[in-house]
Amino acid sequence: MTDDEEFEALIESAYAEPLMITGSIGDDDITQVAPTPDRDGVDLGVAGSLDQARTQLRAQHRAELGPPYRDKITVWAAVALLVCTLAGGVILGGGRLPGPAVLTGLLGVVLAVGAIVSAWVLIVRYGPTPAERHLAAAIAAEQRAGRELSAALTGTSWVLFHDRRLPRSEHRVPFIAVGPAGVALPAVLPAGPYLILNPTGVRAGGDELSSGWLPARIWEARYLMRQLIGVGSGGLRFSGPVIPAAMEAYPPARKIPPGWSAQPPYRIDQYQIRRPSVLGQYLTYLPAIFAPHHVAQLAQLVDEGCPPAPVLSSRDL
Repeated sequence: MTDDEEFEALIESAYAEPLMITGSIGDDDITQVAPTPDRDGVDLGVAGSLDQARTQLRAQHRAELGPPYRDKITVWAAVALLVCTLAGGVILGGGRLPGPAVLTGLLGVVLAVGAIVSAWVLIVRYGPTPAERHLAAAIAAEQRAGRELSAALTGTSWVLFHDRRLPRSEHRVPFIAVGPAGVALPAVLPAGPYLILNPTGVRAGGDELSSGWLPARIWEARYLMRQLIGVGSGGLRFSGPVIPAAMEAYPPARKIPPGWSAQPPYRIDQYQIRRPSVLGQYLTYLPAIFAPHHVAQLAQLVDEGCPPAPVLSSRDL
C-alpha cells in the first residue's frame, strides 16, 4: 500500500467512532507549504489574530478615506445633518412657518428624513465594512467555542492552545488540544444557512463544505501529523494520533432562503459535527495512550512548534 492509499484508509477510519487519524504519513501532495522564516508572535487571546486583522482593516479603511474634512461626502453629510438637526430643533421648540400649519409639519418630516439619510451616510462611510462584520462574526463564534471547549476540558489533563500556526508555515488553526488520546484539531463550522444537496454534499452559505472546507481540515491534520511524527525525547516519540474535529459555534441563521435549513449538518459525509462542550466530553472519553507526564511533554512540543498566530507589534512589547 502506498503512502497516499495508507492515508486515505486512515482518513476513512477517522470518520468513524472514534474520530482520529493514526499512523505514519508520507509526502504531502495535496498542498505544498514553503517553509517560512521564524517570526515573533504574541498571544492576544482566542481569535487574537482575527481581531488584529480586523483592526488592520479598520485602519486601512480610514486611511483610504483620508481625514474627514477632506472627504467631500463626509463634509456634505455632516453639514446636512447639522442643519436638519438645528432646524428640526427649532420646529420642535415651537417655531412655525408663516401659513398653514401643515407646511410646518411637512418641513419637519423633510428635515427628519434628511437627518436620517445624512446620519446613515456617515455610519456607512465610517462604520464597519462587510469584511469587518464578517471577521466580527468569526471572532464571536471562535470565542464562544473557546469558552465552551475550555470549560468542558477543565479538570482534565487536556491542554488547549488557541490561535496557533502550524509548524514552519503561516497556516492558522483556531485550536489545538493535547491530551491522553493525542493531538486534536478542533475547527469551527462555517456560518449557515445550510442546504443538503445530496447524501454526500452539503453547502454552507456559498461554500461547498464537502469540496472546500472538509479537504482543508483533512490537510491540516495530515500536515500536522507529518510535522510531529517522531518528535520527542526520552520515553516519548510521537506517532499519532492527530484527531480532526468540527464544532458548531455560530448562532442559527435568521434569514433562511426558500429550501434552505437553519440547522447545521451534523455529519459531512462521515465527518461529525459537535457542539464545543460535547466535543470536549468526547475527547475526554477517548482511550488514553499517553501517560500524564507524556501529555505535558507533548504539550510543550506542540507549544514550541506551533507558535501564536498574531504578529508581535510595538504595542505588544
